[in-house]
This record gives sequence, C-alpha cells and structure tokens, in this order.
Amino acid sequence: MPFIFSAVLVIIGLYVRVSLHESPVFEKVAKAKKQVKIPLGTLLTKHVRVTVLGTFIMLATYTLFYIMTVYSMTFSTAAAPVGLGLPRNEVLWMLMMAVIGFGVMVPVAGLLADAFGRRKSMVIIHHADHPVRAVRL
Repeated sequence: MPFIFSAVLVIIGLYVRVSLHESPVFEKVAKAKKQVKIPLGTLLTKHVRVTVLGTFIMLATYTLFYIMTVYSMTFSTAAAPVGLGLPRNEVLWMLMMAVIGFGVMVPVAGLLADAFGRRKSMVIIHHADHPVRAVRL
C-alpha cells in the first residue's frame, strides 16, 4: 500500500515540476549559457544575517515539531497517573493526521504570505488557529 501512495506522489510531483515555469532570471542565465557560481564563501560573507536567521528559524520550527511529536506519543500512551493511557495505534493515527495537516498547511501558509505579506499572514494564521485550539480542549 505505501508503494501505491508513493507512486501517486511521484506522479503529482512530476506534474507540478512540468507545469512550473522558470523565473525570468533563470531563463536569462540559461540563454547566456554562462554558469553562475554562488560559492559557500560568498554566502557566508555577504549574506551572513539572512543565512543565520533562516537557519535558526528552521531549527526552532523543526526542533519544536519533533519535541512535541515525541512528547505527545510518550505522554498519550503512558499509564493514567502519568499520561492519558491511550492505545498506541490510535495515537499514531492522530500523529499521522497532524503531520498530514502540517504538510497541507505549509503551502497554504506560503500562498497567504504571497497574497498578504509575511507579517499579516502570521497574524491571520495565528487567529484562525484559535477555534482549532478551543475544539481540542
């Protein structure tokens, strides 16, 4: 069964890649047939602030994601005084649905950021999440 899902994802990925248009900058460089080099040294000397900020933002995002995933699994399946005592299989299904939701919302958040700007989209997403958190309680 996982192989079937994988095949579907490959087809979707291929369709997305074929339907994407190259940026004007890339087309210009491709027509010139000149190879543009962006060495690591240039990245680390001329773009230090952006590189460090991007690194730490992603580090924080994925660190929190994995900590919460592992903690929720441990807490949810632990016995009653310490945890919730839920069956491991059910918790795995809930985590899988959460990860799928996370994967779906990443492009949605990107579309919102493109449409409204990064700051406004963060505010929109934050406030849209309030009803979801209320239901979880």
